[in-house]
Amino acid sequence: MKSYSKIFIVLGMSLLVLSCKKQGCTDEFALNYDVNAKIENDNFCRYAMPEVKRYVPNYGANTATLAAINKGKTPHYWKIGTKYSWSYTLAAKFQGNNGEYQSAGLVSFWQRIPSPYYFGFYFEELAILSDNSYVKNGTVAPPSVVFSFLDTVVWKASGNTWPAFELFTTIGTPSEREIISSDPSIESSYNFRVSTESNGDSLVFDIFGQRNHISKVIHASESSHLFSQQEIESLGKGDAVLQVVSVNYDVQTENGKTYHFLNQSRSLKEVFIE
Repeated sequence: MKSYSKIFIVLGMSLLVLSCKKQGCTDEFALNYDVNAKIENDNFCRYAMPEVKRYVPNYGANTATLAAINKGKTPHYWKIGTKYSWSYTLAAKFQGNNGEYQSAGLVSFWQRIPSPYYFGFYFEELAILSDNSYVKNGTVAPPSVVFSFLDTVVWKASGNTWPAFELFTTIGTPSEREIISSDPSIESSYNFRVSTESNGDSLVFDIFGQRNHISKVIHASESSHLFSQQEIESLGKGDAVLQVVSVNYDVQTENGKTYHFLNQSRSLKEVFIE
């Protein structure tokens, strides 16, 4: 009996030691986080791709932000060749005195097609969300020839708490910037670099990580920004998304309200933070 007891004790201690040394994913932000894992092993961790947010900033009381976001072309490979579709997002918000968004009724974005195209191509109304912001995601597929926003665009609203308006801007859409940076590491600073097209007013550099989102706005004449090691570490390890938004700005005032037009081109790149 004593020998059997000793065997059970040894087996129990062995299992205890093994459980204490269990390998697995110890990152609580991972999809397969194992609360019982004691030895960190990054190879075990699996992550969801972070949500990418639009660049639609607030400018204070009695201001509207009207963003037309060019999301670029997507190739579709056919047996007879390559065709492309073009995606875009339209976003609008109207901020009242108390900081809350106000309804502006039906909000539409129009493109006035210049001569000789008189058919008046336009987008339908934006959808109003529960917080009174507006958004429309769209795709233009072949055989349409429209693959970008035109230089002259029109925003209009039927009016509600926020008054009716119809305004146009001719600022055009800046060129897309190609992201040429590689994967970041939490152990070092990170130089976020893009191609060097010079048009546009500003660039917005975003990194969306598992734990955080960091952002920097720079002048469009530049093509890189150095994020510190502490900033990269705050993102955490795992799948991440780099976003660069090239922006043209126009500001107009009507009836005591200020309208900020933001014509944008966006590029994305999926990376892994080591």
